[in-house]
Amino acid sequence: MPKQKKKQDKQDLETLIKQNTQKTELLLDKIEKLEKDFKRFQFMNFLRFLIVVIPIILALLYLIPFFQDFLKIYTPVLETLQQLGTI
Repeated sequence: MPKQKKKQDKQDLETLIKQNTQKTELLLDKIEKLEKDFKRFQFMNFLRFLIVVIPIILALLYLIPFFQDFLKIYTPVLETLQQLGTI
């Protein structure tokens, strides 16, 4: 009887180990998928950042000469307004 119990215990342990390894493999597969998703989300966030920042930088590069020309045109007007305000 004790040998039979040991044999049964051994079989139970083997089935538990098999179940454990199967579940561990499933978890590893899910973790791999999550890691791929995280990488994809990081890449997408970087792209979104670039989509927002690049147009702002390009706009600033384009607008700086425009504002310089604008100030050249209106500098005499602003100077006369300052002179009128001090009189």
